[in-house]
Amino acid sequence: MTPEEKAKALATLQHVRRQIDDLHSEAFTIFVEAVHNLGLMLAPITKNQEVLAYKLVELEKKLREDIEE
Repeated sequence: MTPEEKAKALATLQHVRRQIDDLHSEAFTIFVEAVHNLGLMLAPITKNQEVLAYKLVELEKKLREDIEE
């Protein structure tokens, strides 16, 4: 292999590696954005669950107090 061929092969190899890295980083970025957006969409649901859980605990406490009387 001539030095020119070696240099061309090395440049091609580096280009292919860069393309692979770009594809992986793009896919990872898309995944992270999707998880973040899902978290934002679920935030109101989670908040509602917390409120309902608190109300349930308060109702159970009240029922126990009524039963004990």
